[in-house]
Amino acid sequence: MTHDEVRIALGASRTKFKRSPSSEKPADDLYKEAGLFCYYDRDGKLEAIEFFRPATPEIAGIALFDVDLSTARTVVSRLDPNLEVDSAGFTSRLLGVGVYAPLAKDDETAPIEGVIAFRPGYYDD
Repeated sequence: MTHDEVRIALGASRTKFKRSPSSEKPADDLYKEAGLFCYYDRDGKLEAIEFFRPATPEIAGIALFDVDLSTARTVVSRLDPNLEVDSAGFTSRLLGVGVYAPLAKDDETAPIEGVIAFRPGYYDD
């Protein structure tokens, strides 16, 4: 989808931004009321969506912001045994999902603060 197709589908107001001044990609979109960032590739096509509250992303019937990191990791590892785990969350390239819980460095039952859904190849650049 393009920026305009996403905007029409969401029907929400957006704010364009760049993650860094040196970014080569087109501006991304922030839909604050919906709780998401939309990221686009160099051709202006949607490549990932990052969710934050008030969004309610789910996987395998689990609302990810309603469970702790340990619980989410257990559920997702059943779907992807090759889950990439680090001190602040995990990524499943198979499912195209990543979970971020920055407080997990000190407590693996920390709350999840961000979820990303991405298309194949998103992390290959």
